[in-house]
Amino acid sequence: MVLDELRLIILNERESGKLSTIPQKAFDRAHEYLRSLFEEAYGEARSLEGFLSETAHARLEEMSSIKETLQEIVRLRTRKILLLALLQTENRTFDREEIKKMLPVEKAMFEEICREIEQCRAALLLDEVISPRPSPPVPPEEVQKTAKPKEPPHPAGACVRILADTDAFMGVDGRIYELVREDIVTIPDENGEVLCSRNIALNIRLSK
Repeated sequence: MVLDELRLIILNERESGKLSTIPQKAFDRAHEYLRSLFEEAYGEARSLEGFLSETAHARLEEMSSIKETLQEIVRLRTRKILLLALLQTENRTFDREEIKKMLPVEKAMFEEICREIEQCRAALLLDEVISPRPSPPVPPEEVQKTAKPKEPPHPAGACVRILADTDAFMGVDGRIYELVREDIVTIPDENGEVLCSRNIALNIRLSK
């Protein structure tokens, strides 16, 4: 009965491109049944005759089948969860009801994968761009000549209307922007010019 239940889960996972709803109890029952099979097989194997008996062999075969079936379920569902994590981090549309179909341990894995993708993407694409270069040392006499400390320049801003949804990106000001169609936002001039040149945004006003 346990093996039949697990094979039905595999059938549902293979037929659908989405996660199917499965009860945690299905895994719990499988684990408990495996333990009972192991105890029975171990009891048979205490003697040479028992070890070679058809009963012990049948128990071991059934244990192997259950383990292989569990591995296949995990493989199928993990591949789907990895795809969902990729869609999530790219802000692409997907059926969010699938998240509700994850088992607690799968949900924890999904969230951890999303965090790791975001951190990796930031490290590879953003850190080198936004890390300030060290300024050359200023001689003491030049510091004394300066009547007022120089304030760092503030980036100009472009007020734009977003014409199409965009993927999340980091502006030259170091902020993360997640923009959707009809948003009206103020972003750095450099980013505004790029979006406008690609017909993703319409420049409403440039601050001076």
